[in-house]
Amino acid sequence: MLALVFLLSVLLVLVTTLFIVRRPDSRLAANEQYAVYSAYLGSEIEENFHDYGSGRGFVLLIQQKTTVTRVAAPRLRRLKADAPTLEGATLMNFMTHNVAAEALERRFQLPVSYELLSEEELTKPDSIQARFPAHAGYVTLSKVGFNKGLSQALFYTEHICGLCGGGGYVLMERRLGRWQIKAFMSTWVS
Repeated sequence: MLALVFLLSVLLVLVTTLFIVRRPDSRLAANEQYAVYSAYLGSEIEENFHDYGSGRGFVLLIQQKTTVTRVAAPRLRRLKADAPTLEGATLMNFMTHNVAAEALERRFQLPVSYELLSEEELTKPDSIQARFPAHAGYVTLSKVGFNKGLSQALFYTEHICGLCGGGGYVLMERRLGRWQIKAFMSTWVS
């Protein structure tokens, strides 16, 4: 019994050490998170303007707090199958960062105006429509998980547009200093 406890203790120390060694610098990751969000949302607005809206007075609405996202075992297997280049360190960082929500800051660099709204505000469609007549629903974002080199990022997002919407995991990679979408793994669509 004592040997088993010792073995489990050693295993716990090894796993903890591996996690610490493979995690990215938290200060750099906090800044890079907004670069990832901005690259993704900017790309979506430009390529899927019919879903996100465009034109005069368009405002992108973003939920003010990140969503808490957990990855269940079946979804984890699908993520690995759909995104074979997903690094274990990126996935581990994503899973450990998404246990609690955090407030987003006005640090997005987008080609359109945007507003950060509370979950309570977003549940009042009449109020939103009166304040932002040229909106196309709203976006939720999880925290971003990174690999150690901050060259790969994983997060979860949803676009809620009233009677339509969708959500999924986004895998992005930084190439030549720019974040690019590598894979989108849809989890639902309406």
